[in-house]
Amino acid sequence: MMQHTVTRARMRAATDGAVSPEGGEMLGGVGPSSVRTASALVTVVLLALAAIMVGTTPARAHDEVVSRTPAAGSTVDAAPQQVVLEFNEAPMSVGATIRVIDAQGQDWGDGDPVFDGSLVSQPLRDGMPAGNYQVRWRIVSQDGHPISESFDFSVGASASAMPSPTVDGTAEAASSGDAVVVDQPDAQQDATGSPARIAVAAAIGAGVVAFGLLVWRLRSRRARR
Repeated sequence: MMQHTVTRARMRAATDGAVSPEGGEMLGGVGPSSVRTASALVTVVLLALAAIMVGTTPARAHDEVVSRTPAAGSTVDAAPQQVVLEFNEAPMSVGATIRVIDAQGQDWGDGDPVFDGSLVSQPLRDGMPAGNYQVRWRIVSQDGHPISESFDFSVGASASAMPSPTVDGTAEAASSGDAVVVDQPDAQQDATGSPARIAVAAAIGAGVVAFGLLVWRLRSRRARR
């Protein structure tokens, strides 16, 4: 009889927010199951935040030329059949141009550039005479930015006494043989700076703060009891 009376009293107290039917303490109507649910929610939130932070990697570097054939500033005995550029990574084929210009401004390229992994070659027409030539190329790097360069080479030992091609535009800026990036935005925004990511991070942070306040409130009520 006494046991039934205690059980009924305990269940009556549970409805008043004092204890749970299982005997666990109810803090302001929030029981152990509610705390566990909140903890699981915060775990999910923190995992989502970690995924966002991992996904915000810095932008990749632009592709670089590691070799040129013919080499920049070199003199070859006979006209080459092609110009070959080797990059540190395989560039994109879209929008690629490679021009081989003589002193009269004629382009000796034959067809479109050929891509083979990190190698890009430009076939040349037959009959190139001795003289000075300038290679002007523009290729899209793997990060989506176009890069360009110009460099000179000569055909025949007597080419040094012949006119040289005139550089212009981007070719002049890159005539030293170093590839330059063109049409690049003034400042490349880091992935963490996008409005969507900022909003998601702010929402996640607010959720974490709210859970912290909930835990503090529950502990304060427990201390007062």
